[in-house]
Amino acid sequence: MSTLSVDTIQGKTTANTVAMPSGSVIQVVSTTTTDTSSLASVNFLEFSALSTSITPKFSSSKIFVTLNICIGNANDDNYNQFKVKRDSTEIGIGTSVSSASTVTFANNGPYTHAQYEMHSSSYSILDSPNTTSQITYKLFARAMATTTRTMYFNRASDVTDANRSSTTSTMTLMEIAG
Repeated sequence: MSTLSVDTIQGKTTANTVAMPSGSVIQVVSTTTTDTSSLASVNFLEFSALSTSITPKFSSSKIFVTLNICIGNANDDNYNQFKVKRDSTEIGIGTSVSSASTVTFANNGPYTHAQYEMHSSSYSILDSPNTTSQITYKLFARAMATTTRTMYFNRASDVTDANRSSTTSTMTLMEIAG
């Protein structure tokens, strides 16, 4: 068995020409936010604090998208729906069933004492953008019940006491060799 030790691997003509084995991580980009904004709409609104851009080095690469978001709600009958978009293209959307909304992921209530609680939702998907141009991944969200409700990012609805928390949400993009 032989060992190859190097300090730097560089392409013969440019750095982007080094062929990495399939499944290798080429680059990682991450955004973490402490933004405590709120959203209330029957339509999906962008939570722009988590928008994250990446420029793939190879068109054959996949982008592994992971999200961990923390949400608080004001009402016990809330549920939250999320869509992830690559630029303007929705990714990971579920199949339409009856009159159910098609979304990328959701977290559902009802909760007890929702105004004091935060819930973490995690999601991941392996996307195939087929480009070497810069792309931006965005999170869209809405709080739903029988009427429009408000959702709070990185905090509970009621933060009037020291026993409540605020936290962070993160989106990480990893370029994976195809």
